[in-house]
Amino acid sequence: MKKILPILGLCLMGAGLLQAQVTFFENFDSYSPGDFIAASSPLWTTWTNSPGGADDAPVSDEQAFSGANSLKLASTSTGGGPADAVLPFGGKHDVGTFDFQLQMFVVTGTGAYFNFQAEEAIGTTWSFQLTFTPDGLIDVTGDNGAQLPINGTFPLGEWFKLQVYIDLTANNWELFINDVSQGSFSNPTNAVASLDLFPIYAAGTSTFYVDDVYFEYLPPILPDLDAKMNTLSVKPGALTGHEVIINGQMRNVGNNPITSFDISWSDGVNTYTDNLPGLNIPSLAVYDFTHSTTLTVPDGANAIDVWISNVNGGPDQNPDNDALDATVTGYTPAQHKRVVVEEGTGTWCGWCPRGTIFMDLMAATYEDLFIPIAVHNGDPMTVVEYDDNLGISAFPNMVIMRNETFGFGVVEDIETRFFQRIVQSPPATLISGGVFNETTRDLDVTSQADFLANASGNHKLAVILVEDGVTGTGAGYNQVNYYAGGGNGPMGGYESLPATVPAAQMVYDHVGRILIGGFFGATGSVPATVTAGEKVTHIFGTVNIPANINTANLHAVTVLLAPNGSILNANSQSFQNLLDTEITGVKEVYRNEYAEVYPNPFGNSASLRLKLENPSQVSLRIFNAMGAEVAFRDYGLLDGDLVFPLDASNLPNGVYQIHLSMDDHLITKKVVIQR
Repeated sequence: MKKILPILGLCLMGAGLLQAQVTFFENFDSYSPGDFIAASSPLWTTWTNSPGGADDAPVSDEQAFSGANSLKLASTSTGGGPADAVLPFGGKHDVGTFDFQLQMFVVTGTGAYFNFQAEEAIGTTWSFQLTFTPDGLIDVTGDNGAQLPINGTFPLGEWFKLQVYIDLTANNWELFINDVSQGSFSNPTNAVASLDLFPIYAAGTSTFYVDDVYFEYLPPILPDLDAKMNTLSVKPGALTGHEVIINGQMRNVGNNPITSFDISWSDGVNTYTDNLPGLNIPSLAVYDFTHSTTLTVPDGANAIDVWISNVNGGPDQNPDNDALDATVTGYTPAQHKRVVVEEGTGTWCGWCPRGTIFMDLMAATYEDLFIPIAVHNGDPMTVVEYDDNLGISAFPNMVIMRNETFGFGVVEDIETRFFQRIVQSPPATLISGGVFNETTRDLDVTSQADFLANASGNHKLAVILVEDGVTGTGAGYNQVNYYAGGGNGPMGGYESLPATVPAAQMVYDHVGRILIGGFFGATGSVPATVTAGEKVTHIFGTVNIPANINTANLHAVTVLLAPNGSILNANSQSFQNLLDTEITGVKEVYRNEYAEVYPNPFGNSASLRLKLENPSQVSLRIFNAMGAEVAFRDYGLLDGDLVFPLDASNLPNGVYQIHLSMDDHLITKKVVIQR
């Protein structure tokens, strides 16, 4: 039997407002199996407001907690749905108390999901999201997937009771499973307007049932004078010595207008107070504040207390909601440490402007400590080797130091990971030098790692050329933009641009252009064992820079790769700085006029001619296009004009680099084996 308790209107004297108690209960037993809930009940709808349509959910007798029926939610793909049932809560509620309960059954081996919408217009703001995993864990997030400070567990393959009790006036949310609290928290999005039941589990499928759905909303009873510290917006972390702004929001949860109050904060040593006179904040309205004094962040965890006082010239009637606290952690960067973030992006990707804005913000805030690289997919800026090996399949996603791939809804998703890594001492410092032939556009790069700690294993060096200011004229340079019109919120100005931003308006920065040494680094570039204090130098094969790349906008990012492929440290240099940097006399090293290889291209053999002015120790190395050494020979002490045979019968077709060392000189030759 279905029971719906009446909606009651209560006139709250003194509040000057008509507020309503709302109570609801549904056990689905007044319907027949197969009935679609939104098509059968005017109290339900669907995400697309299409009762009886593809996203309506069926009543089922396969499972039931009470009676014979329940509501079944089952996905047909990892993308979720098609069912997407919505239960409105009788309006948006952001004060008072809200009690939500249901019985839930998650089929073993699958996941489940539901959320609370914060606005009556669904799809605007998600205040509360619960993801149920096949291993019995509950992940709790808020709007934009921001992690909330609780989680929980639930039993698989059986009915369990779920309750969310919310004191909206105090902003206290508590989750219960089978009447056991999983934790409570203050929600940055303190409002509820509807329930959204959507079967999705990204790593598999979702099948679950709900029964005995209940909620009750009770409006608040307000005192005459009560100023509540509604929210406190303080960054949880910053680099040591950086300034953090103290932001927050006061809410008038009393009947009388608030005309003045003081806002104070303390770090436990000093207290700073702002007086805010001349206000007129009506009942239930909010006031956003920014304190005039910022926090200069010390190293480590720093407790910050923020409170309201002197409301309308004196104390208010409820001191219990006047204060909030936060912890701001100061992170001191390890000396010489840099953090690389590689973003998977593409001009076809409508959400990718978010990555562009966030990467620019991080680079502007943390300057040379943060090295952003945009790895393009499916557009004219794609470098296939880079895109394929980075391995991103969902866009936009990011890879930090090649040891974690993650999605990001807010810039703090990047920032938190940056802080964790910037404090880790690197095993080596890095620098590169180069010689560039402006006529042929050939670039020879030498990198040096100055090891600060002992290292062993198959470490490698690589250099990534990254270009700013990239533009193009073809349709492939048009940027798809899901933020157009502002419906998906502000995004650094993209909300004011069209749904497809013309190429003429787009400038792309941080674009990964050329991999020197390959994605996985040059084999043999670092000895198997290195001791602290040792300098390791590696000369890469010659690379050619295409004419469409502006060398004035290039940066050379040198990376040290661990045996597992993760990045241990990096360094970014402008192209001019690369050319100005001398590594063990690299500017005098290259003496290519001393040698000649002919014919070129060749098949199984060629001739190598050396013209030596003085007796020299000569050795030869051959590297393939991936930077791996494929041949070595030590000729010993030589002098004069000499010709040697080159045997390439055991090498496959391809492009190779020959490195000839002659005492303190180096000769590099690009050759092509072609049969």
